[in-house]
Amino acid sequence: MPVKSNSKKQLTDLAILGGPKAFKEKKHVGQPDIGNRQNFLERINDILDRKWLTNNGPYVQELEEKLACLLGVRNCIALANGTSALMVAFKAADITGEVIIPSFTFIATAHALQWIGITPVFCDIDPQTFTIAPDKIESLITDRTTAIVGVHIFGFPCQIDPLAHIARKHNLKLIFDAAHAFGVTSGGGMIGGFGDAEIFSFHATKFFHTLEGGAVTTDNDGLANTIRLMRNFGFSGHDQVSSLGTNAKMNDMAAAMGLTLLSDLQSSLEWNKMNYLTYSLEHIISCGFRISHSSHMFF
Repeated sequence: MPVKSNSKKQLTDLAILGGPKAFKEKKHVGQPDIGNRQNFLERINDILDRKWLTNNGPYVQELEEKLACLLGVRNCIALANGTSALMVAFKAADITGEVIIPSFTFIATAHALQWIGITPVFCDIDPQTFTIAPDKIESLITDRTTAIVGVHIFGFPCQIDPLAHIARKHNLKLIFDAAHAFGVTSGGGMIGGFGDAEIFSFHATKFFHTLEGGAVTTDNDGLANTIRLMRNFGFSGHDQVSSLGTNAKMNDMAAAMGLTLLSDLQSSLEWNKMNYLTYSLEHIISCGFRISHSSHMFF
């Protein structure tokens, strides 16, 4: 972080423009946070002692309960990763035909649809937020359209109310890909409880992660029960299969990492905010950097 001094500094004092480097080694943008190593290892040892490694273990159950409480939803279903969470949620919601998604998103949003035989229809985005543009959606709706998928981008929530209005008007399902929005609020509510369901990614590069993992959150109890069946081959009992399913379960070691990071979530948020401020133009100026009129830098 730049340090204030009595003399104004030039932008050329920044490392990117030839100034001294702030760190000896390169810092990877997606470098994972591992939280309190000792707490994590204690959980791992407990898992090894129990020999209950997967199949809805106690740490998965605890993580689901704590995430549901944090996000203010009735149901949180942990899965192996965000992509499988998308696929299972789409299938459980009985989405078919065509689904309208934003033209700017990670490829997993479209792939998850195509894997289960659904055609993604790309809609333009709002240039200010990079999220799907509600005023562009209705012209894309056909008799094959069954859902809209909004994607929260870079922590910017979709325009939720207009999307909900369109979905109700045309009797469409509304799903949100919230991979970029864990811990974000919109209109006073936590992302996680909007639409028919919201899907999170807990990949290691996310500020909150479970090594690999994901989750579906929903207030629809019936949908949640179907997702729970589908993530474990459709088993409703020891040897009873009552629905189509796959193997999309989160294991307990992944959940142990999630619980470790969840216990110190506020510190992670504060650290991210500090990093954001460090790179913001206002902060650079307040720390004594003078922007030269001859500079060709654009902010």
